[in-house]
Amino acid sequence: MIVFPGTGPAEPKTLIKALMKSGTNNLNDLELLQLVSLGEAFSLEDLKTNKYRLKTFFAGWQAGEAISEGLVDLIPSRFKKIPQLIRTGYFPIDAVFIQVAPPNKAGYCSLGIAVNVAHEAIKKASLVVGEINPDLPQTYGDTFVHFSELDVTPEAQRRAILKTIDTFLKGAEK
Repeated sequence: MIVFPGTGPAEPKTLIKALMKSGTNNLNDLELLQLVSLGEAFSLEDLKTNKYRLKTFFAGWQAGEAISEGLVDLIPSRFKKIPQLIRTGYFPIDAVFIQVAPPNKAGYCSLGIAVNVAHEAIKKASLVVGEINPDLPQTYGDTFVHFSELDVTPEAQRRAILKTIDTFLKGAEK
């Protein structure tokens, strides 16, 4: 399964950390395709377990060391080409884990300050998990996703995230 987690300031840290710490066996060989990893949620120690494989387009964080150790795959690409690579299915995405602001009165959640390629990833994924963060600023422009497009919507709290992981794992077993 290929999971596309949000990037940078929009990285759903609580959700990713819970996923990384999960001891569930059916998550072996999970691929995480991230625009750039800043090291907040993915630690070098987690990657050394070989349960997860991080693929990133840009070497941020401790990626240089992790790439040298063969723990992270660097996919060199021009930024403007990445949406096309996702749209065409060159990188198939099964699930998206993003951070969103709470829905407004019309039911739209803002992707906040890091929209990047989230829309393309959402359109391709069969599972979209939107971690609701009340502290995420609501930005305008092409930054909204309707609440109905989100399959699972935990709040950015540990208890809710663990419940979301359980739901996700039950779906993966089917």
